[in-house]
Amino acid sequence: MCVTVFCISVGAIRPGLGLKITLSYSMDIPENEYEKMDQIRFALPTFIGERYGHAPAELSRTRSDDRDAAFTFTAKVKMTSEIMGITSPSHPNAIAVQPSQQIHHGSAPLYASQVHLLAPVRLDRDFILSIQAEKLNVPRCFAEID
Repeated sequence: MCVTVFCISVGAIRPGLGLKITLSYSMDIPENEYEKMDQIRFALPTFIGERYGHAPAELSRTRSDDRDAAFTFTAKVKMTSEIMGITSPSHPNAIAVQPSQQIHHGSAPLYASQVHLLAPVRLDRDFILSIQAEKLNVPRCFAEID
């Protein structure tokens, strides 16, 4: 059981079969993040390396060989102000970004863009996405209702 580390265990997969796992994230932006910059930085840890120390015992159990594991990424980005750009400092030449477009959501306009990896990448370093947008320091709130 993993208490401080997000863990997922998948079993009964025959060798050679592909597997797709979808994770959805929603995150708070730290108060001091938008005051210093015109961007939001999203970091998705995909690699446990020396900077984190030794892997927890739960992650060191016998498991399938992950040398051939591939990572794909697609994000739908919605902001309350114009999206100026989306980049990946960790994978600079590996992403494709659709131009930002205004979409209507109730009475307030939203701006949307989509980004994805051009090809699957190895899990050899964290994935970082940087979203540059106007007016990040302006207070705002919106809710998404299904």
